[in-house]
Amino acid sequence: MIIVFAFISFLIGSIPFSYIITKKFFNKDITNAPDKNPGATNAFRMAGVKAGVPSLILDISKGYFVAYIAKYVLFLKGPNLYLVVFMVILGHAYSVFLHFKGGKSIAASLGALFLLYGIAPIIFFALGSFLGLLMYKKDNLGTVLGIWSLLIWAKCIYLPVEDLVFLVLLCTFLTYRQLRTIPIEMDLLKVAKAMLKI
Repeated sequence: MIIVFAFISFLIGSIPFSYIITKKFFNKDITNAPDKNPGATNAFRMAGVKAGVPSLILDISKGYFVAYIAKYVLFLKGPNLYLVVFMVILGHAYSVFLHFKGGKSIAASLGALFLLYGIAPIIFFALGSFLGLLMYKKDNLGTVLGIWSLLIWAKCIYLPVEDLVFLVLLCTFLTYRQLRTIPIEMDLLKVAKAMLKI
């Protein structure tokens, strides 16, 4: 049965909400973005807030929904829980509806982590990503620093070993997804100055 649940989780993760929203309602193909990433980030970049916000919410919801069902409906624990949760993240990265191409899986991962551990890891990720963007001025490198900030949080609260193993594997996968794409310059100071002039 775990195999069945994992497969369903993969299919849920494969639903390309960002691609669907930008294509159907804004007539834009986000796979034509420089990094070819059909995720919420490019929904923001290519179609603006009206496409980006619902795309982000739905991508986060995929991870949250699957983690909720796995933990509180199926009552899965340990490796079985982590497997089902990871499959929704994997599905987002390799969507069956986009010829096994997909996003970087950050949003789906954050949704799952929020359900499993609460808001704290999301805060650590956000702060780490912010510092990373200030330091490197590239979206993927900044996000990588945010990803590994999750382990700082995990160390602070003394998570069990099996949780740490899951997080290390997840961080490794997310890092791979970030570094395989073309980096996009993102100078937060310039963005802030531009916003202040508006």
